[in-house]
Amino acid sequence: MLAKKPVHVYIFLFSVLLLLASFLLGLYGSYYTSPRFSVSKRFSLTPGDEVVLNIPEGASRRVFYEVSFKAARPVTLLLTFRGASGEPVGEVTIYASGEGVERGSKLLLGEPRSASLTAFGEKAWIDGRLEIRFSSTNYGVLSVIVVAQVATSLVGLGLLVLGAYAYLVYVTAEKVRERSGEKPWQEGASA
Repeated sequence: MLAKKPVHVYIFLFSVLLLLASFLLGLYGSYYTSPRFSVSKRFSLTPGDEVVLNIPEGASRRVFYEVSFKAARPVTLLLTFRGASGEPVGEVTIYASGEGVERGSKLLLGEPRSASLTAFGEKAWIDGRLEIRFSSTNYGVLSVIVVAQVATSLVGLGLLVLGAYAYLVYVTAEKVRERSGEKPWQEGASA
């Protein structure tokens, strides 16, 4: 017959599983809110020209942009983010000269629905690529993830403490049995 394991072993294993689940929920929450969606478009502009990039509905207010360019002469680029009704919700000015890449992030006033890149300056061409990265976060889902993470971590920590306490009780009971001369296999044999 297999020996029955003390209860503190099961409590400890379950608490470790809950703490692991909490850690994994935290990682998933980080992934869920990360800028994992992107839209991009190649462009070839002369001053006064504009290229428009549509952004799907549900994009977060924090956007990350990357403009790679090759300009014949110094050109100023204006990256304008617009909301659903066409109102500007944020702007970034980029000074392009030669070949390069401009990266950054911007917290917008509202949800973006499009980004337009307009060239200003001397009569010259500029070629490049515009990429916008963003997250699309449903805050109801994010709230469930956060509550589940907090609950699993609190219960896991509580069970870890309970398991440590059960272990101390088990060790103390074993020492008392040893002192009294009772063998563990004789437990209940006198009944």
